[in-house]
Order: sequence, then C-alpha cells, then structure tokens
Amino acid sequence: MIKIDNLKVNYGNNNNVLNELCLEISSNTIHGLVGLNGSGKTTLLNTIYGLKNKALGTIQYHDKDLKRKNIAYLETTNYFYPRITGKEYLNIFKTQNPNFDIDEWNTLFALKKLVDDYS
Repeated sequence: MIKIDNLKVNYGNNNNVLNELCLEISSNTIHGLVGLNGSGKTTLLNTIYGLKNKALGTIQYHDKDLKRKNIAYLETTNYFYPRITGKEYLNIFKTQNPNFDIDEWNTLFALKKLVDDYS
C-alpha cells in the first residue's frame, strides 16, 4: 500500500498545487486519477516517483519511506497510438478483460477525442 499523508507540493512562491493531500492506495488493485487540466494529477505522480520535490508531508510504501526502486513510472506521452480516439484506445484493453464495459466509460466521459487531446 502507498500511504500519502499531508502532502504539499508547490511551484514557487506558495503556488500550491497539492495542499495537505491524504490518500491511501491499495496494493493489487487498479486506480485512476480523474481531474481537470491543472488539478495536480501529473504533479502527484511526479512527486510519488521523485521527479518533483514535496514541500511537506510523507509518502510511504508498506509503512516505510517510498524509494524509487519500489515503483515503476510509465511516461504519459502516447508514442504508440496518437491518432485514435479514447474509445478506440479502451478497446485495446477489452482483449485483456472481457468484462471491461467500454460503453459505460464512454457514457461517462464521451471518449470521442483523439488520445493525444486528453490530459
């Protein structure tokens, strides 16, 4: 489990992007981050991995300070399928999990834009 406690991350003069974030991420499950552009999703991931320094707070993995060697980080740039829609991209995962309901996700998020246009 990853446990984040009172995480504060900023860019410059008290421009807080994450402010007192507390979060527990269970092991052996899939999680997603959803938010508007600029809400701090990438900043959170960069901070967890150590690419961005935190101003305050702790990030622990199995009750010990998180070390880079304990996790993997996949760059968000889409090098493989830049010219397909979000719905088409999700179809790739349907082969891995036949219970994955693409239509339900499409109803929630209207996945008609090209993958490169998503945050």
